[in-house]
Amino acid sequence: MADSEQNEITRYDGQTGELIDKFVTSGSGGLTIQEGNLLFGPDGNLYVAGDWTKILRYDGQTGAFIDEFVSASAWVSYFVFVPEPIQLIQPNG
Repeated sequence: MADSEQNEITRYDGQTGELIDKFVTSGSGGLTIQEGNLLFGPDGNLYVAGDWTKILRYDGQTGAFIDEFVSASAWVSYFVFVPEPIQLIQPNG
């Protein structure tokens, strides 16, 4: 779950709803959560739309910051991966 007040991502148990841990710690890799999405990509890593100008990539197992996957000249808030060939798509608007 993305927490825009603390700028962190937390994990919860899917069965009990109990907090597991802070998966991505506050501000890691420049994380600033606004409105937008996060998803696990086909490579198993976590991708997060951060502060409307970039997509950040985190290790899908540890939550460690990997890199700034995409820098955008326009707002980035929602995106999806589509298979065959694997592509990152950001809708306009």
